[in-house]
Amino acid sequence: MNAKINLRTWIPVLLFTVMGALGANAQKPAKQGAVTETLVLNTSAQCDMCKARIEGRLNDAKGVRMATLDIRSKKLTVKYNPEKTTADEIRKAVTEIGYDADDSKANAEAHKNLPACCQKH
Repeated sequence: MNAKINLRTWIPVLLFTVMGALGANAQKPAKQGAVTETLVLNTSAQCDMCKARIEGRLNDAKGVRMATLDIRSKKLTVKYNPEKTTADEIRKAVTEIGYDADDSKANAEAHKNLPACCQKH
């Protein structure tokens, strides 16, 4: 019996095995019971820097799946997992960044520290 390993035979087998495993993982459905809710907030955002600041902070927040701000309408749309965060926590996060969120007023100190173009006029 020949103990030598034939690499020309085994490399393709290994590649197909790894690719198959990766493909199977990529096709797994979302977790069962994973609920997503959508919240739309009115903000006091003024410019693209506001957009980048708000989206950046919220997209890193626990439970937030996606946050997008439309500068024209000043509306922030947030898709989130209600098992991990709440609409009130999202509003509070926006105010702590320095912006109004619906009827919740911006944190005064955070608002004062925003660039001049980002402050309410």
